[in-house]
Amino acid sequence: MNNMINFYLKRLFQEKISMKSIRLLFFLTSIELFIMACAADVIPLSQPASTPVDMIPEIMPRISLPTQIPSLVPFQQTPETTISPEWVSDFSDPILVSLVGRRPDFQDDFSLLNRGWFYDVAGSAVGPYYAHIQDGGLILRLPEGKERSDSMVYNPTLNRRNFVLSFEVKFGETQPNDFMRFQFSPTADQNFSLELSKNKKWIFRWVFNNDWKSISGTYDQFPPERINILFIVQDGRCAVYLNHTPLDYSNKCISASPLKPSLRAVAFHLIADPDHTAIVNIDNVKMWDLDAAPYFPPHP
Repeated sequence: MNNMINFYLKRLFQEKISMKSIRLLFFLTSIELFIMACAADVIPLSQPASTPVDMIPEIMPRISLPTQIPSLVPFQQTPETTISPEWVSDFSDPILVSLVGRRPDFQDDFSLLNRGWFYDVAGSAVGPYYAHIQDGGLILRLPEGKERSDSMVYNPTLNRRNFVLSFEVKFGETQPNDFMRFQFSPTADQNFSLELSKNKKWIFRWVFNNDWKSISGTYDQFPPERINILFIVQDGRCAVYLNHTPLDYSNKCISASPLKPSLRAVAFHLIADPDHTAIVNIDNVKMWDLDAAPYFPPHP
């Protein structure tokens, strides 16, 4: 800017001074004075002598740490994939699918009167007697005694040749070795049964033409939840489910020919040692007769 002013001053002396040149000189001089005044007013930035503590957040120094790769911990372990036995898809699945939406041919939640449940007293010519129903369940009870006892309850209405039977079991006042048995005995030389003990063991037995076979294992149970049991019997083949899971299968558990089972062919047993009282509760019994015409209730 100074060089420009000096340039115009030199011209003023060399050339004839005119009013227009004077005005130009005055304008340039004013600009230079204004710039110098602004430069003088600039105050360098500086930190205040003291700053209130609450106005500046405390900043922790960064500490350089070695990079670490975290180990992957699953939220919930995935159980191993269980492959269903071949008999599930070949035998039981088609039957169970056919029952979807079909009304049971017999069902009892034990909320009403006795629907044909009886028991006998060993060595007594009197009977049968009506079984004990209490608190919405069928009660099998054994009092404390001197000998190992077997309490049996049966219902002739459940006698079928081909059927699906579902029910629930709950152990009451029992000891670990006490067990409940469901048994189907159409004739003297053929039957099958499932035994569940309170110590979470099971045994599936069947006999055909006096050929006895059995298989055993353990099961999970979380009181007070009930144990669900389901049997499928068709054309001499039998399948058993425990808590909605396939348990076992026999392709020849009873005769495939028509049978005339006895009144006590379908029965529930409670077997216990004599030194204590034992109780088992049976509930939600449902039976579908696979030889009967199916009935599907209309949708509301």
